[in-house]
Amino acid sequence: MIKLIFISTLFLNSIHLIQNCETPYGPKTRYGSQPYPISIIKANLQNSNKTDVVTVNTLSNSVSIYLSNDDRSLENEINFQVGVNPQSVSVADLNNDHYEDLITANSDDNSLTFLYKYQNKSFQYKKTVQLNFSPGFMRIEDINNDYFRDIILTNSDQNTIHILINQQNETFEMKYIYRIESISTFFIFKDLNNDSHLDLILTNSNRNIISILFGYSNGTFSHEKHYEVGSNPSCLAIADFNNDSLFDFIVTNFDDNTITLLFGYENEQFHSNQTYSVGQNPTYVIVEDLNNDKKLDLIITNSQDNTVSIRFGQEHGHFSDESVYLTGSYPTAIISHDFNQDHLLDLAISHRDTNNFLILYNLGQGLFPSPKQYHVGQYPSALAYGHLNNDSFIDLIVTNKDDDNIEILFGNINGTFDRSISYEVGASPYSITIADFNNDQKSDVAVVNMDENTISIRLGNGNGTLQKEHHFNVGLSPLQIDSGDLNNDNYLDLVTVNMAENSISILLGYGNGSFHKQNQYKVGLIPFSLVVNHFNDDNYLDIAICNMGDSSVTILFGLGNGSFHNRVDYSVGKSPLYLIAIDFNNDRKPDIITANNANHSVTFLRNQGNGSFVREKDYSIGIYPIFISVADLNQDHFQDLIVINGDDTTISIRFGQSNATYSNEILYTTGSIPTSLIAYDFNKDQLLDLAVTNGKSRTISILFNSC
Repeated sequence: MIKLIFISTLFLNSIHLIQNCETPYGPKTRYGSQPYPISIIKANLQNSNKTDVVTVNTLSNSVSIYLSNDDRSLENEINFQVGVNPQSVSVADLNNDHYEDLITANSDDNSLTFLYKYQNKSFQYKKTVQLNFSPGFMRIEDINNDYFRDIILTNSDQNTIHILINQQNETFEMKYIYRIESISTFFIFKDLNNDSHLDLILTNSNRNIISILFGYSNGTFSHEKHYEVGSNPSCLAIADFNNDSLFDFIVTNFDDNTITLLFGYENEQFHSNQTYSVGQNPTYVIVEDLNNDKKLDLIITNSQDNTVSIRFGQEHGHFSDESVYLTGSYPTAIISHDFNQDHLLDLAISHRDTNNFLILYNLGQGLFPSPKQYHVGQYPSALAYGHLNNDSFIDLIVTNKDDDNIEILFGNINGTFDRSISYEVGASPYSITIADFNNDQKSDVAVVNMDENTISIRLGNGNGTLQKEHHFNVGLSPLQIDSGDLNNDNYLDLVTVNMAENSISILLGYGNGSFHKQNQYKVGLIPFSLVVNHFNDDNYLDIAICNMGDSSVTILFGLGNGSFHNRVDYSVGKSPLYLIAIDFNNDRKPDIITANNANHSVTFLRNQGNGSFVREKDYSIGIYPIFISVADLNQDHFQDLIVINGDDTTISIRFGQSNATYSNEILYTTGSIPTSLIAYDFNKDQLLDLAVTNGKSRTISILFNSC
């Protein structure tokens, strides 16, 4: 929705009419599901020209349905319970009533669930059929050419294929059982030899082969023919890649991170001519023409590095180098469809570990949206910004935890960065702050080193270089650092939170870049994060700490001389990992918000003005959130919530609204395992952009605001 509002901009010192958009970093692309969506399919459940989406969710024993609207956007999910541990889902008109029905194969209770005739956002009736085996993968096909759709299932326990023939009265008869060479997790039907009978092609995981069973007119099949492929084949697709009017196979090999291409020949034979590398542990493959060049392209989901690989088709059955796009955590399956009706095929990918699916919108020529990425060191854990070389452009500085160094990326006028330079610090740098510690009007750097229990100080020279490192001891396993003048001597002091001994360390500054020995104060159990601010009305800096182990926030009140007293604890959401101080109710008093990892929420603690807090409300947001920030991203004068989702590839945003509530959550792709973020107008267009460090992919992602 677009709203028109008037705001006064400090930059222009005048009043402008602007659009307040609700998707500053692109359209909604992620849709939530029930736990463990392992497969995604297209459907026409509304009996219209609109394409709906269905996921099957193993841990919640359910299917999620996403109906397509008139504008081709998708509604939020509607969930239906099925059998126990569903492994596969299909849609088909099983009773020839011109409505698509939905079927799941449920492995743990040996059953099939039938949901018949979807109308008015519900199925008209439901049936369960018990089997005498544990079903796995499933297909629906008319095997015996009687114009009714039959059911074909794998039984991994016994290495068999079971065929249930449709009896035309919503019942099915177990007609044929075929024993195969080994476990099969995927199969497909195609008439390979043009005899008008469907043939069966399946993967054999343990034998590193695919098998072909040629079909007969009565729904039976020949003995298997075997073809060697890579290690642990997980999926396959069929197409004519070299334009010889014969079908070829593409097979994903889970254990050796490859795909195998087998070309078809006239005598019902296939030969392996090409192998291509893809991402780690490929799970699924589809074949489409993404760039409209009349050549078929390959799209593969890679489960362990959370990516999709695309290889564009070339002449004579060859393929380009791979293009890689980030998805969510553990992508399991993929479908293609023109979701936004721009005559370009988009991609939808289900994610097992983050309970959602992602739509990648095709930008043309087979290109898909991806944030601007800058490669840095190993496992970047924290990010800060400042002016390190006095050129008026903002610079970024990142801690590379597994390289034991920090890295500076120098900013340019257009919001880009280059000329990175790195400096050694202590073991496992985890958090960073930039400030002037020696009062020379130049930015300096302080870093906490988690594995050696120290702070590294590097003073700035003002030209983008840093001086020799100096170490100061703190408590055990320091995780975060902040600075402030704690004793009112006009010199900056430092505070660290020490996870392993449930304490904070305070180091008072001398004003020359060196610091006193630490003083420690006990806080809650397993503290993770801290912030320095004025929480009462005495003008002395106080400290707030979030404690993961006892789900609390500790407030230590400053006396103005560098010492603290009157510890107070407040209960928050479960396992808070990060907190910030922000005035969220516009009463000019700093309130506290925590990111609660275990129950996917944030807690608001409202400051009553005398240093006491009231737990105002909790909001659901994110997937195991590990970091939180607040900013007005869409310029409507309401603070928006931004959290990093742990063990994922996304951040979550909920936009603030006028009645002290927040919009529905929108997820944006960043990099693999995001760890920290900052909001800043990098390209000077008066809109806040986001920079995110990504631990696993070793990058910084920049998301430019397009409002």
